[in-house]
Amino acid sequence: MFDLLTALSIAAAVVQFVDYGSDIVGTTYRIYKSADGALDENVDTERIIIRLRDISQELTIASSLDNYGFIAGEKQLQATAGDCQKVAKELLDMLQELAQTRSRFKTWDAMRKALKAVRQKDYVEKLQIRLECIKSQMASHLLQILGKVRQCQQDINQQSRLASALRHHVEVSENLKLGMKKDLEDAKRELVGSISEVQTATSQIETEIDDWGQLLLTKMDAMSDVANRIATSKDLLDSLHFTEMPMRHIQIPVAYADTNSWIFEAENGPFRNWLEASSGIFWIGGRAGSGKSTLVKFLADHKRTRRLLRKWAKIRDDTTKSEEVSRLAIASYYFWNSGFSIQKSLGGLLQSLLYQIFHQCPSLLRSACTQRWEALESGESRPDSWTTEELSKAMDALLLDSSWTSHFCFFIDGLDEYEGTSGEQHAMVKGLDRLAAHPCAKVCVSSRPWNVFRTAYDKNESHRLLLQDHNRADLDTYISGKLEADDRFKALAASDERASAFALEIRQKANGVLLWVFLVARSLLDGLTEEDDIHMLQVRLDALPPSLEDYFALMLKSIDAAYRKYTARALLLACHATQPLPTLAYYHLNVELNNPHYAIKAPVQTDSSSELDAHRRGVISWINKWCRDLLEVSPIRWGSDPLGLLQDYRVDFLHRTVRDFLADEGMQTTFARDAGADYNPRLSLCRSYLMLAKAYVSTSSQTQGSEGF
Repeated sequence: MFDLLTALSIAAAVVQFVDYGSDIVGTTYRIYKSADGALDENVDTERIIIRLRDISQELTIASSLDNYGFIAGEKQLQATAGDCQKVAKELLDMLQELAQTRSRFKTWDAMRKALKAVRQKDYVEKLQIRLECIKSQMASHLLQILGKVRQCQQDINQQSRLASALRHHVEVSENLKLGMKKDLEDAKRELVGSISEVQTATSQIETEIDDWGQLLLTKMDAMSDVANRIATSKDLLDSLHFTEMPMRHIQIPVAYADTNSWIFEAENGPFRNWLEASSGIFWIGGRAGSGKSTLVKFLADHKRTRRLLRKWAKIRDDTTKSEEVSRLAIASYYFWNSGFSIQKSLGGLLQSLLYQIFHQCPSLLRSACTQRWEALESGESRPDSWTTEELSKAMDALLLDSSWTSHFCFFIDGLDEYEGTSGEQHAMVKGLDRLAAHPCAKVCVSSRPWNVFRTAYDKNESHRLLLQDHNRADLDTYISGKLEADDRFKALAASDERASAFALEIRQKANGVLLWVFLVARSLLDGLTEEDDIHMLQVRLDALPPSLEDYFALMLKSIDAAYRKYTARALLLACHATQPLPTLAYYHLNVELNNPHYAIKAPVQTDSSSELDAHRRGVISWINKWCRDLLEVSPIRWGSDPLGLLQDYRVDFLHRTVRDFLADEGMQTTFARDAGADYNPRLSLCRSYLMLAKAYVSTSSQTQGSEGF
């Protein structure tokens, strides 16, 4: 862009040319006009030409400047300079012509110039006009240039002020720099000191981190060990567990109302003293059906039992619950002669007790089951089943390792239901003696008063009781709650005073047998349903035999003769089964009457759920008709059939005494006769199991196929 100095230079050259050109035009015109070709003044033509040539040269330079980027005013200024250059050239031409025509013939020359002046008059006047126009334009351009000069001056002044302020800021900055330099030096020293402190602290932190890391690794190793121990403990516990373990405990009825609480009431009662301070074996004897199993279940589950045992284990009141469990464990087992083989074996007893103890005190597993523990830790496979010898060693190791630290109380019901010979029963008694001989263990057992048990336990009166001698209050409670509290009986008692004697008569005839009272009360309640009066209720009571065996015989006689074949076959099937059978087995029994080969010919399939449910309802009805109260259908409350065959209902004897009664040789002969010569209960069992197997295979295949899909 044009700078102001260049513009001023051009403007000056143009103004100089206009002024000088105007003088030249005027002078030339006067020369032309004079007669002799000369003015009065001494005109130096050569000097004028030289001066005009210099001015023309300046205008030529100005007009030849590169106009790239000029703004409109600047381009006009350059154009004006160009016009001046053209006028200057014309003036030079005119002056040179004037100088060349001058001669010594002045007169002639003057005449010729006069003539030429006439011709040049218009031309000179036009030059004068052009110069005036250029002068006018230059005035305008000069005004613009002067405006820009003023603006530049203002800008220069502003920049000067800014420069002054900048110098001031520089001075301030220099002062600040000096101050900041000192501050930076101080900060540097502080930073170096801080870095040193940080390095020291970092070193300490790194040391602490290393220590914490080592501690964490140690903790993680410990946690890993704990996890491994937990996994090993779980595997061992799983190997001890068996499905039938809780069955009998669940099936034993809960003590009715406040019955059995008397055993805790007497301050110096033998059982309470044994719990609090004594050791060894406590024997609960009693007649069949006297309620021994219900009492043992009551004692094993009751919180007062644990509270009294705390004194024996010397557990303070401020002991935490978890610590108490590790120091006092209670386990129970219920032999069941009608159940599975493991439920009436010594192996089942030991396995169940060990499982319960280890479940409460898992820390004892490793020392008591060393071989299995080490095998599991090393990854060695061990058989899931335990031998009786292995279980006995584990029990001995448990008691030896836990002496004076952990205490164990075992409740074992139904020693008479243990499946073994007299010699094996005697060996079991001796084994229990050894178990109870440990100072950290005590055992409460129950059984019928068989010789083998009376010989072992009857001598120590402080460690035994015969249930029929103590349960009279329980019999009264049951009679009162079940019979006398019935609204129908109350209505009869209000009008007939003979009703008040019923409770006393029933208790006297019961002879301590709670099962007999249960059966009698049920018979009398049936009479109330039939709207019997006191007289008819008395007839019912008088007709009931005082012994259970006679009572069961009466039940059999009361069954309709039309059902006798079905009754015999159902009871024989139950007696020959090694465990309570599912309801489907008795449905198959009915099918077998019409088609003995049904199991062989049946396809591998299972009935629908609705069909199975209908079969179960039918069996319940048949059992009630065929067997009265000798057999009963009850739900399995310890689990259900995983394959969905609705085998969650089983048929079992009302009581162990029923099985004993039906197993009598005379009864078996009678049943065999009534069942028919073509009936073999063992073969019938095989057929039923074959049908169940086909149903299971079919259902299992469908389940696997569904899962695979």
